[in-house]
Amino acid sequence: MDNPSPETQSDAPPPAETPVPGVPARSHRRGPLVFVSVFISIVLAALSAYHFATDSKANDYYLYILAQHTAWVLDLIGESCKVESYYGGTQEAGQIRATIAAWESGADSASQDAVAAASEAPLTSWERWRYKALEQRRRGKTGEMGPNVQFVLQPDLNIRMRTLRESIKALRNDQALDAAERDRQIQAAEAELKELQTESRALLKKPLAQRKTGKVFAFNLVPSCGAVEVISIFVAAVIAFPATWRKRAWGLALGLPLLYAVNVLRIAFLAIVGALDSYERVWFNFLHEYVWQAVYIIFVVAAWLAWVEYLVRRNR
Repeated sequence: MDNPSPETQSDAPPPAETPVPGVPARSHRRGPLVFVSVFISIVLAALSAYHFATDSKANDYYLYILAQHTAWVLDLIGESCKVESYYGGTQEAGQIRATIAAWESGADSASQDAVAAASEAPLTSWERWRYKALEQRRRGKTGEMGPNVQFVLQPDLNIRMRTLRESIKALRNDQALDAAERDRQIQAAEAELKELQTESRALLKKPLAQRKTGKVFAFNLVPSCGAVEVISIFVAAVIAFPATWRKRAWGLALGLPLLYAVNVLRIAFLAIVGALDSYERVWFNFLHEYVWQAVYIIFVVAAWLAWVEYLVRRNR
């Protein structure tokens, strides 16, 4: 057979690339690179955005809702759990509401007309937290602060005395109750309060570690408790993975509420440990700083893998 001419050789198509075992094709090699690039870009963008949104009203409200849901779970377990249950300031409710509106609009203080027009109804827990947040930021404090949650697994002396004082005050203002019965209940409550005060003074003579008479845990839900940074990893992994937008939407719609609920249970678990732990809170610090940090990341990875396995690849 004659050899082909140089012209014929130049017109011939190039030979197909022979696949080498163990080496993926170029298109397959580009897939992981695209996923990693998009994943890192989304995570960095989300973390940067949240850094600038930490002191925003939206983040204040998110932390407040998280605190409310956590308090609801803890209220089912312990004696009580309240969010921003106490305000020790001297301003009236109307003054605070008008001040909040003024600060949110950029003014330094509320006008007298705004104060007069504001409602004097008792402050809600959201208003108490919002006022505290705005006041602290005006003083230069930013970042790690959040709504206060007071969890009572078993009431201590201070809580019992405060409850009795509130009961005595309510009895004195209760005009519907018979005068003789009202006086009898007030005397009984004052006698019990006096006994608790005596017991409280006796505790002051004991070492600090032995003064804990109840199982109470008060904590603030700061931005790091919101787990936004870790949840953003799940969001980035779902968006970066090669799937249809419909399946991505399903992954976010199912995964985000699940991870939020896990975070609520995580905070509630730590609050119970904090109430049961010793004065030094050794176990609480260990579980909070090490164990649950890793466990929550495992939940995030498991949620993403479940989405990939049961929603993305199931129909392929």
